[in-house]
Amino acid sequence: MISLDGSQRWKLYRNDTGLYMATIETRGRDASWAGENRAGVIGQRGVPGYVSGPFDTVEAAHHAALDDLPWFFEALVSDMNGS
Repeated sequence: MISLDGSQRWKLYRNDTGLYMATIETRGRDASWAGENRAGVIGQRGVPGYVSGPFDTVEAAHHAALDDLPWFFEALVSDMNGS
């Protein structure tokens, strides 16, 4: 998921144990999320941020992101609406 202003990206991963981890990256100067759609499919050039988790479910990861990232709700709604 990419913030509406394009400055941050939240990515969710499932690890070998079946738990989920999320990373938050900030776009560096002169960097882009080239090749990515709003759901973060292909990605490149992010500046490492922080890792959250582990989470048992995708829903738990979404709830944590909603609590931690002010921009996440708007990006999620926009993505669900196909914007």
